[in-house]
Amino acid sequence: MNWTEFGPAARRYPAPDFRLTAPDGTTVTRSQFRHAHPLVLIFVNDPGAPQALELLRNVDSRGEEFAQIGAQVYAVSPVPAPIPVQLPILADPDNATRQDYLDLFPDGERPAGAEIVIVILDRYGTPGAAGSGLSAGEPTVDEMLAWVWGLELECPE
Repeated sequence: MNWTEFGPAARRYPAPDFRLTAPDGTTVTRSQFRHAHPLVLIFVNDPGAPQALELLRNVDSRGEEFAQIGAQVYAVSPVPAPIPVQLPILADPDNATRQDYLDLFPDGERPAGAEIVIVILDRYGTPGAAGSGLSAGEPTVDEMLAWVWGLELECPE
């Protein structure tokens, strides 16, 4: 996975807010986590695709580690797909939220449209890091946890 660390200019302001629907019908917004929890968003166009499903299962199996840090993790997809994971998949039917978050990437580092993209926000809602270009067998979940831990250490309270 190729990771981008957002610099001071990008971290001055919170990431775009969103209003997405969870599988249970509740609305989830970025702002509801501000000042409370780091937020990990995994943008997948097809959560049932083999590579996406493997990543979501790996993240799901490590949910306790994310919970220990206080991180909230969501998949975001335009296509609701019943897949065997506990990880909530938020509906982004027109990919507007995905587009807003792709716009955070610096020029020349923006991922291609269909790639899996992971965005990690610190507890203040500012973008800390983002990854794209998932390859099979990579330790992506370990990298995600390391980024969240690092952002938490930068923002102790």
